[in-house]
Amino acid sequence: MPEDSKPIVEQARQDRMEGRVREALMGYARAADLARVANDMGQLAHAQRHVGDLHRELGQNRAAEAAASAASWREARSLYLAVGVLPGVHECDQHIAQLGLA
Repeated sequence: MPEDSKPIVEQARQDRMEGRVREALMGYARAADLARVANDMGQLAHAQRHVGDLHRELGQNRAAEAAASAASWREARSLYLAVGVLPGVHECDQHIAQLGLA
């Protein structure tokens, strides 16, 4: 049975709130991997969205763009759409447009 990604996401959220951005990035990336293995599409979309945000927050524009061009925002959008989380779909659309990938 795959490890649950929810506690990792919660820790990553806490890390981000407390200014530990790099730790948060690692946590969200790990959570995305675990959610993908568990086929938890909602959690995967959530984690991937934060990975892109955190790369941008760290000034890692190439990594943020690489994540977008590797379709993480598009994948997150599809996942949000699949589970019916329309605010997530709209947020992904905004990020895709901001990166000039629309």
